[in-house]
This record gives sequence, structure tokens and C-alpha cells, in this order.
Amino acid sequence: MEGLEILKNALPWLVPLMVAQTGLMLWAVIDLANRENVRGDKLVWVALIIMVGFIGPMMYFIFGRRKSRIEKSESDSAIDA
Repeated sequence: MEGLEILKNALPWLVPLMVAQTGLMLWAVIDLANRENVRGDKLVWVALIIMVGFIGPMMYFIFGRRKSRIEKSESDSAIDA
């Protein structure tokens, strides 16, 4: 019963972390599905995002995304303004 008591005490910390991780994973997978240009194979990124927890989506957002033409032109026009 001691193990259940430890889990019961840790639950207030685990639930928000699990919700945050799931949200981050969903955001990364949806972004990946909607993006035409990514660095590498999309299936590899899906596997990384899902299997590596918090680090997988972060790796995708840092290393996997390429700016689309629209994002580039918006950032260029913001600099010009």
C-alpha cells in the first residue's frame, strides 16, 4: 500500500505535467501535419515527437521547422516597418 500512497501524493504534480506534455505533443504533430517544408522526414519527426516526451516536440520546434514563404515575408515586412 505504500506505493499507492506515494502515487496519491504525487498525483497533483503528475496530472498537470501529463496535460502539458500531451498538449505540446498535439501542437507539434498538428504543426508538422500542416507544414509543407520540414527538415528531414515527417515520419521520423512524428516518432520523435511521440516517443521522446517533452524533448521530442522541443527538438521539432527548434530544429525541424522551416519558415514558410509567408512567415518569411511577414518577418521581412515587420523589419521594414
